[in-house]
Amino acid sequence: MAQLPARGIIDADGHVLEPADLWEDYVEERYRERGIRLRVDPAGLEYLEVDGVPMTLLSPGALGMLGAMGDDDAVMGPDRRYMEVMPLGACDPKDRVAWLDEHGLDAAAPTTAGSPTSAGTAAPGWWVPPTSAPTTSTPP
Repeated sequence: MAQLPARGIIDADGHVLEPADLWEDYVEERYRERGIRLRVDPAGLEYLEVDGVPMTLLSPGALGMLGAMGDDDAVMGPDRRYMEVMPLGACDPKDRVAWLDEHGLDAAAPTTAGSPTSAGTAAPGWWVPPTSAPTTSTPP
C-alpha cells in the first residue's frame, strides 16, 4: 500500500465495529441477560436481539453490510456475516494500528457513531494517540 505524501495526517473517520460478543462478555453481569445478541433467522440472516426482542432498527442481513463501504459487489445474504466481513482494524485496536501504519497515518479519532449498538463515542481501549501504540486511555 502506498504511503501518504505527508506526515501528521489523522484518520478522522475511523469507524469502530463492536465484536459480536461485546454485550455478552463485557457488560456488567447483572445486565448480561438483557444485553444485545447477534442472532440468525430461519433464512440464515443475522439480526440483533435486545432484551430477548428482535431489534427493528436494521433489516435482517444488514449487519453484514456495515463494513461494506466501497465494496460495490456487496449484497445482503446468509453468506455475508458481520464478524467475517468487517474491514481490517474495525474491531481490533492492534489491527487498526497496523492499518494506520500501512497507510502512513499518524493517529485515529475512532467513532462508533452510527453503529447499531453504540452510544456515539469511542469505545474504551480504542483511543489511538500519535504514538501509534494501543492504549486503554480515553481521548482528552
